[in-house]
Formats: sequence, C-alpha cells, structure tokens
Amino acid sequence: MTPDETKLILDTIRESVKEQIQISVNRKIDKMRQDLLEHAMHDKVVAQAHMDNLERLNDKMDMYIKKDTEDWVRYKEEMEPVVRMGNNLAGFGKTTLYVLGFISAVAGAITLVVSAITKLR
Repeated sequence: MTPDETKLILDTIRESVKEQIQISVNRKIDKMRQDLLEHAMHDKVVAQAHMDNLERLNDKMDMYIKKDTEDWVRYKEEMEPVVRMGNNLAGFGKTTLYVLGFISAVAGAITLVVSAITKLR
C-alpha cells in the first residue's frame, strides 16, 4: 500500500467515524430534548392539578366563611330578644331594689314612731 492509499483510507475512516459521532450525538441531543419536553409536560400537568386543588380549597373556604357568617347573623338575630329581656330584667332589678329600700325606710320610720309613742305612754 502506498502512502497515498493509506491516507485515503484513513481519511475515509475519519469521515465515517465523524459522521457516526455526529449521528450519535444528534440522537442523544434529540433524546434529551424529548425527555425534557416530556418532563415539562408532566410538570405542567402536575402544576395544573395543584392549581385545581387550590381552587377547590378556596371554594371550600368561601363556602365555610359564607356559612359561618350566615350562622352568626342568625344567632345574633335569635339572641337579640334574650339580650333585651336581660336588660329589662336588670332595670327591673334596680327598680325593685329602690322600692324595697323605700319600703324598708318607711317600715323603719314607722317602727321608730311606734316605739317612740309606746315609750311616751
């Protein structure tokens, strides 16, 4: 074999290896790109599921707050007459205390007058 033939064979081998390396690298790059896209799609699906869960949780919280507010308003409306009655009873208690105090004072005065009249006799 002559040096020119050897060089030609080596050049042909180099070119063939170079092409095979490029094909192999391009396949790996395409595979990595495909894996990345699949992973991104999976992440997108997972993120959407999380958003759906968050939306459902927000809806449940809104329902709970609405129900709690309605219950509080109903409770307040039901308790208003009881509170008024309590205020009226407190006023009645004060009035009763004043009346009993007045009656006690009058009874004490009558007792003094009766005992003074009894001593004078």
